[in-house]
Amino acid sequence: MPTYVESVDYNIPREAAGLILDLVMSRICSDIPAQMDVSLGLFQNDATIAASTALADLTAADFTGYAPIVLNDAGDCAGFVQGPATGGDTEWRLIQDQQEFIQTAATISNDIYGAYIWDTVGGRLLAAVRFDDAPLPMAEADASIKVTGELILFPQIAGV
Repeated sequence: MPTYVESVDYNIPREAAGLILDLVMSRICSDIPAQMDVSLGLFQNDATIAASTALADLTAADFTGYAPIVLNDAGDCAGFVQGPATGGDTEWRLIQDQQEFIQTAATISNDIYGAYIWDTVGGRLLAAVRFDDAPLPMAEADASIKVTGELILFPQIAGV
C-alpha cells in the first residue's frame, strides 16, 4: 500500500496568467467570483506541461475511488491559503493546502503523471504540473497521492 507525497510548483499556461493574477489581486480566498469553481485533479496521460497546454491535453485519472477535489466552495476558499510574497513586490503566492487522492480498490488502475487545477464552470485550465517521479502507479487499495502546491506569479512576466 504505497503512499506518494508530492510537493509541487505548478506551471501556469499563458492564457491563464492574467486570469490568475486578477484572482490573486482580488484575494481569491475572500471574494472569488460566484461563477467560478476551482478543482484539483490528477492526469494519467504522459503529457508534457508547457505554456500552450490546454485542459483538453490532459486525461483525467479514473482509478477506483478517484474524484477531483473542489478547492473552493461557494466562495469559501478552504483549499487555498494566501502566502507571503517571498520575492518582495515581484512575486505573489497562492498556496494550495495538501490534498489526498486515495485508491479504494484495485479494480481500475492508472499510472499518474501529474496534477492540474481548473475552473470547472468555465472549463479553463488554471495550472498544471508533471510530477518529478512520474508515473506514480495507482494500482492497489489504499495507495495514495498527496499534493501540496503553490501558484507563483511574477507580475513583470504577466505584463503588470
